[in-house]
Amino acid sequence: MNLAAIKRLAEPQKDKSLAEQAQAVIEAREVAANVATMLAEVEDAFKKTARESGVTSATLADGTKVTAVLDKVRRSADSDSVEGLRGLLADDVFTRVTKTKVDWKKWDSADEMGLLPEGAGEFVKETVYDSVLVTKG
Repeated sequence: MNLAAIKRLAEPQKDKSLAEQAQAVIEAREVAANVATMLAEVEDAFKKTARESGVTSATLADGTKVTAVLDKVRRSADSDSVEGLRGLLADDVFTRVTKTKVDWKKWDSADEMGLLPEGAGEFVKETVYDSVLVTKG
């Protein structure tokens, strides 16, 4: 897709038919996917150069600073791991280092079965949102 086609996607959509808007959604998602791929490739090259050179940031003429954050550790633990920690840590330490969250599928099931007491829903915050779902035919 060329730049002119991308600019066409940015035109106001309100006066277009639903089919034209649907086509614009598909085209915009294609552009976003291509841009995301390109961005990942450019960022990978930047991080590789930063790692090899030992210089992890560059400041552009306008003052914008771009920094490669290297070797950052992201940690995660599934529910089984958390339960393993429950038996290993003292109760106060376990409470301090973990979070509790609601399993919404189980909540809905319990609600349908009448297992939730009256007033339980008052503790639940619901956010209504719209989205666009695209299904390939």
